[in-house]
Amino acid sequence: MAHLIDIVNDGRFEDFRKEVETALLGALQFLGKDDVMVEVSLVSDEQMAQINKESRGQEGSTIVLSFEEPKCIPQPEGEPVQLGEIYLAPDTIKRGGYKISHLAVHALLHLLGYTHKRRSDTIKMEELENEIWQTLLQD
Repeated sequence: MAHLIDIVNDGRFEDFRKEVETALLGALQFLGKDDVMVEVSLVSDEQMAQINKESRGQEGSTIVLSFEEPKCIPQPEGEPVQLGEIYLAPDTIKRGGYKISHLAVHALLHLLGYTHKRRSDTIKMEELENEIWQTLLQD
């Protein structure tokens, strides 16, 4: 059983590495997701603004973006399943008063197919997030 979290940053955001990794590993364990890999990039506001513009056509930085691994890409046998990529902007997150660990888990759920396209989807996702955090905070 492997949960691989690959966290990349340019050194400025090293303080957030453990918090993000702990939250994601706990969520994956709670969800029973074995042999999976998630790539996380902690990026500056400028980098996030560029990613946001290139991927969504939106101006400015945002707190979090997630991109599912395309289903058409074959997964190597015996290797962990790549779920996708998460981008977090710690400076924007701090200014907004958010918790980076909560946003990381929220993004993970998006990689697993959860959305907020409909109100019922939003409720389902929020309930699952609450269950995860109740469990993680008890540990």
